Amino acid sequence: MENPDNDHFRESGDDDQEESDSIDDPGEYDPIAELYGADPDEAPGFHDLIWGSTVDLSAASMVGMSAQVTSAHEDAHKYLNDSTEYGIMLKAAALLHSRQVDNPKYEAIVGRLRRSSRNVHEGYATFASVCDVALGDKAVLIGSPEYLTWFENFSTLVPAPDHWRLKHISAGVVAEMCMRVPCLQYLIDGGIDREESWHVSFDKTPDRRFAELHALASSTFWYGVLQECRSRMSAEQVRIFCPEEPERQSFDFTYSPDHDDLVSELYLVISSHLQALMERHGMAAPSLNRAAAVALLERLAPSALDPAIFERGAGLEPEVSVVDSYFQHNIVLRPTKVSARLLSLREHVDLVAPFTFDERDEPGICHVLVGLGQYFGRRFSLPTHQALWLFAHADETFAVALGVPDSDGTHTLLLADSSDQVVEAVNTLDNSVRLNVSVASSSMVPRLHDKWRPLLEGCDHKSILQDFSLGQLLAAFKKGNERVTYWRNVMKVGPGRGISVVVIKTDRITAPNIIICTKTQSKVLENYFDYHYPDATDATGDAAFALDEDSIRLGFLINLETLHAVKYPWITALPETDNS
Repeated sequence: MENPDNDHFRESGDDDQEESDSIDDPGEYDPIAELYGADPDEAPGFHDLIWGSTVDLSAASMVGMSAQVTSAHEDAHKYLNDSTEYGIMLKAAALLHSRQVDNPKYEAIVGRLRRSSRNVHEGYATFASVCDVALGDKAVLIGSPEYLTWFENFSTLVPAPDHWRLKHISAGVVAEMCMRVPCLQYLIDGGIDREESWHVSFDKTPDRRFAELHALASSTFWYGVLQECRSRMSAEQVRIFCPEEPERQSFDFTYSPDHDDLVSELYLVISSHLQALMERHGMAAPSLNRAAAVALLERLAPSALDPAIFERGAGLEPEVSVVDSYFQHNIVLRPTKVSARLLSLREHVDLVAPFTFDERDEPGICHVLVGLGQYFGRRFSLPTHQALWLFAHADETFAVALGVPDSDGTHTLLLADSSDQVVEAVNTLDNSVRLNVSVASSSMVPRLHDKWRPLLEGCDHKSILQDFSLGQLLAAFKKGNERVTYWRNVMKVGPGRGISVVVIKTDRITAPNIIICTKTQSKVLENYFDYHYPDATDATGDAAFALDEDSIRLGFLINLETLHAVKYPWITALPETDNS
């Protein structure tokens, strides 16, 4: 192996388009990211058109009401951008801007497209998230007057109680119809390099359409639509979808597969009425031109195609693709990446040292991470030459033993390319020192995993950190007909702050597979196992699972100590392998 700290590596405009004026506009707008939550105790989030949604835990709890609303808010942004032509156009413009940052043309295009859909995007994301998490209780928006305004813009459109799931579905259809601007084929035919091809006339923009619907969709119109929807339901379904009072259990039950057919039927009823109304007034609202969307994004960035929307989940079942779609958040654990320097373990064995998280770990634990070169390159803030070295060895696996952090928090990463190097180094320590190994799931394909088998078989504690597609993991479980046991908990990450963790084990994967996630994502996994993997065992609270308590705790803590953010999928493609 080359020495990563070898000296060789040390040389190293807007147009004149008007804004819609019929709906309240809360104020100034940042075209690059929307922040949720003015209160510093709340969890901020933003939706990036390329990299997806981010929720920041570094200053808030991931299991509190604020973080849950933020998480759902960003999911709504993602849905609108992935399922409509206008949203796909936005994403395509952002991709081009990211590649030509010095070209003001694409920056202006992105800004114009986002401003022209701001009321629809923020209004729906705010209304939907408050309905999902707080059953329509807008009190959660106190301290955020701009988001309260956006909430009211959608709430007042549909004359029904905010806690109704039927109103939540109606709001989603409204937002989608406003974003159904037929623009992709025009963009492709005209050429993405021509600025005119990106032009959407003022009267066709999502915000203008939303303002028109406020004027056109009267209470009488909505009364007829909602009555037809209720006529399609049984008395019990009316009680669940249109309850007299907010009821958490009933609202959640509307998301069960038992109601999938009904929700689809309600969607069709509402969309057919809205589409007819819009077309009578000159607003075309066709379904997404999937062929054009796929052609455009495959040309620019295939990874931008959401498998749950485009049914491109590499043969994955639809319900598995839906899980993948939910696991698109970046969860920020600390404000910046952890600073680190890379040294060769073989040449610096003397720097291997145990350290502790609490008194239970005395006299100390030696912590080792195993992953791909690209995994470590993305995970840590390294000197440029060392990061480049890791990316040059992107699909090779390495182990890094963690040295005691410097006084400024910089970690020393002692790099090894074989199990023997790590074992020999640990053997120089006192016999009372335990070895904790955390393996990135992306390095678990057979030909890579075999390399580290001696290390994993000889360590005291081992765990897997999920950094690859949840959908592909779940699909592999079903394909292998594996018995799955899972465990859910909230792990403390600081004073008043916690985050959801799901741990999975199977017949084949006996080490705890740790999934750090939002509370919403934890619930999505639980629902998947309940409805689509009924043989899975929920071991939450089971004493038998506590046998792995130290491995789970240490696996979580070492990643909490050294991770800046959690992203699924972090590694977007597994290394080539013949037998994986």
